[in-house]
Amino acid sequence: TWVDVTDQARSTNLSLIDIMVRLSAEGHAPFAYVLWFYSVVLPLLASVMFLLLWIVPLSYRWRLGLITMSQTLVAWSALDILIFALVGVVIGGDNYGIGQFMEFVIYSGNVAPLCNALRELDIQCLTLTLHFLPSIAIVILAAVAGTVQAQVLIRLMYEANKSTKSTVAACGSGAGGVAP
Repeated sequence: TWVDVTDQARSTNLSLIDIMVRLSAEGHAPFAYVLWFYSVVLPLLASVMFLLLWIVPLSYRWRLGLITMSQTLVAWSALDILIFALVGVVIGGDNYGIGQFMEFVIYSGNVAPLCNALRELDIQCLTLTLHFLPSIAIVILAAVAGTVQAQVLIRLMYEANKSTKSTVAACGSGAGGVAP
């Protein structure tokens, strides 16, 4: 392969953070920031929001607002989508497009004359084999736990908020008080 001819490493293992660092270093920082924001920051913010809802005593109106914001954060966070995309890329690999796409880019792009000449000598410019690193289990567990946590906590928070509102309204109307 081309790697043998150029004396490069035959494989490279990259984590999500490694990918983001490389994207930034290669001039694709906005994409790295978007990936970081939707895959890491939003799920963490949703967890912090749930923790606030669970620990801090709030009025009905504040709780409802925080529940709505946390639901929005969960909806926009993309850790679960990232997992599905990675599974599709790794399992699908050559069969579903990434291998074919990379071959098209290599053998039809700027390096096509060189790669086509090397191909005639039975030297491939690119051999793409994708696999998961063992640490993917942590990311998959985080995605599943985050999704389950979000759905269960949102339901619990709505139920608790409804019962608090009806209790406050009943107490407020009978005693001449004002419900929040």
